[in-house]
Amino acid sequence: MNGTRTITARNMHWIVLAALVGSSIACASASMVAYKTGLATPPPHLVCHRHGDHAPRDHFGHGNVAAVTAYGFGGQTVTLELYDLNTGLTTSFPDPVTGRATTRHTAHIAKHKVAEYVLTGLKPGRYSARLFTADTLQASCDFSVSAKPEVPTRLDGGDE
Repeated sequence: MNGTRTITARNMHWIVLAALVGSSIACASASMVAYKTGLATPPPHLVCHRHGDHAPRDHFGHGNVAAVTAYGFGGQTVTLELYDLNTGLTTSFPDPVTGRATTRHTAHIAKHKVAEYVLTGLKPGRYSARLFTADTLQASCDFSVSAKPEVPTRLDGGDE
């Protein structure tokens, strides 16, 4: 023997397995870094929250203004509609541009931007905000508004 080794089929399995595990760890790390630095785009979604606080919420007491923000739709034209879940009908909300009551708002969201819709003047009830692109439902979030003052429930488990 002159100090050389032959790679057998059994040894080759271990080498391939080690390479696969190493590359998957490297890819996962790269994905996390990209997401944390904003290089990766999160999946498109709609978040219900209190105006001025972007923590997700599904309930708003009297005096809290509900809002929804569309994330991941930059570069697209979207339509927001607000439904009263008790009646199943669309309900009006202030148009973000004109301030007049409307049941749907269509706008183009600039690339790499988000769109926030402030939903003032809602009566107590249960609502569903629905976001469409090309008449296809893309995202929604449901929430309720109560008549009495109370602390809204944070969906992320945090405190006020």
